[in-house]
Amino acid sequence: MKRKNKKISYIINLSMVALGIVIALIVAETCLHFFDPQVTYHDDFFDILIFDKEIGWMGKPNSTGYYDRFSLDGKFKNSSKYVYAEHFSTNSLGFKDREHSFDENYKIIVLGDSFTWGMGVNNSEVFTSILENKYFKNFEIINLGMPGHGTTQNYLKLKRFGPRFKPGIVLLMFCPNDYDDNLKSANGYYDRPLAILKDNGDIYISNSVSPPSLLRFIRLKLYYKTNFGRLMGNLINNYSIEQEEANYSNGYRRELNDALINKINDFCKLNNAQLIIATTNPNQTELKEYCENKNIIFIDLFLNHPDGFPIFLIDGHWNKLGHEMVAQEIYRQLVDKKLHNQTNNSIYIRNSE
Repeated sequence: MKRKNKKISYIINLSMVALGIVIALIVAETCLHFFDPQVTYHDDFFDILIFDKEIGWMGKPNSTGYYDRFSLDGKFKNSSKYVYAEHFSTNSLGFKDREHSFDENYKIIVLGDSFTWGMGVNNSEVFTSILENKYFKNFEIINLGMPGHGTTQNYLKLKRFGPRFKPGIVLLMFCPNDYDDNLKSANGYYDRPLAILKDNGDIYISNSVSPPSLLRFIRLKLYYKTNFGRLMGNLINNYSIEQEEANYSNGYRRELNDALINKINDFCKLNNAQLIIATTNPNQTELKEYCENKNIIFIDLFLNHPDGFPIFLIDGHWNKLGHEMVAQEIYRQLVDKKLHNQTNNSIYIRNSE
């Protein structure tokens, strides 16, 4: 009898502890909602990401969705409540782009992350769509941007899709956080392939990418659906990043990224394509010097507009004006290079008129 009572008492105590935790979480969520609300998402976007055993994650083919980010605390006073909102659709390959053929039309492949995907703007407002419809009317501009992808994953995407499309130009949109993305073993919900720099300067890319776990799925939902989950997620992520970054020097970051760019450039040379690198953030002097030494065309996208602001204040992604400016600047700088006709194994830029 005493043993039975002891067991009942244990269950009651355990239930009280669980109830206390639930109440504490509710109180914390309520307090954060009123006193320190976090940036909130509508997460249809994450519903269209799928696991990819080689690249880590890709977009779900032939999908549509809606995604927004907005602040509840009034920090962004010059913006509406919905700081940005996008309606997007993916093609049969899972990218935020139209369908493209595998015929002999002249093609430009654009590699990148969320800037290239066009986070916050609709499909027709992404700079790749503007380039194709306004500036390169006789070319196909193929957008292979995917949020969170670093240089390693951009290289793997080029290896997978490059032979099928046979591009004349490969445009790599480089974001400074690519340095760190190349070192991370995961990006929230999904694992990512790791590139390891060998002593001889070559790289080894790990293929040990595992499917996401149920625990990660729960963490993701808490992160995007609750203030408390987002706050704790940021603290954990920042700590994890600090721990990972502590294992690598800035020199190693640059050397690894340079080695990956070498791989991309070698692929382009073997497939008669011209590699061009553009930066999503200006003043990447070391990358510019590296490109000059390797005879890689470099475009520094410094955006300045007297009539508007080219980025979303909430996270720095390009807004509609920013994408228009990026398209115009890429076109201008490519024309300034005075590249020749494709028949001479280089590029001919046609005037949009």
